Amino acid sequence: MTQIRAPHLIVQRLPAKRDAWLVFSACIFPLHIWATIVFLYNFPSLILKANIWEIAGVLAYMLVFALLESFFLFIFLVLLSAILPSRLFRERFVYLGSILPILIAFIALSLNTRLVEDQLWIMVPILVAVGLVFIFFYRRSTEDSRQRAFAERLTLLAGLYFVMDLVCFVYLVFGISLS
Repeated sequence: MTQIRAPHLIVQRLPAKRDAWLVFSACIFPLHIWATIVFLYNFPSLILKANIWEIAGVLAYMLVFALLESFFLFIFLVLLSAILPSRLFRERFVYLGSILPILIAFIALSLNTRLVEDQLWIMVPILVAVGLVFIFFYRRSTEDSRQRAFAERLTLLAGLYFVMDLVCFVYLVFGISLS
């Protein structure tokens, strides 16, 4: 009788590396797009108050923080895949894992608008609509090849954002150590 070790069981429950990269790309995309939009929205006021290195520092903090948010969202999805039964989430990890970050980003975008700040009740229909969209995608019987193709196309942008994040991280480390 062979004895199965615990780490082997954990590795079995994790998604494949390629699928994990596709979902990580889907996590990086909406968070970095939103960080870029917020940075560009605040850019005119930054020009009036700060020099180029301070503006670069603001951008670096925003992108590194977006990378951390993406990483935590990805870890949440991987843990969800490992904890839930495989038929609920892991079998369609790329499909559901690439839709969920976009829906979460839509909720966060909705929370960040002035309309929601003034009238919080509007979040109820937004959450219901997002829930219905997720249920629609979840109830589909098989993984849609278009969704996988979309996630694969995001890998190029995710790679670009990841390199930018690493450059920003190095900038912050050396910028902080020099001050």
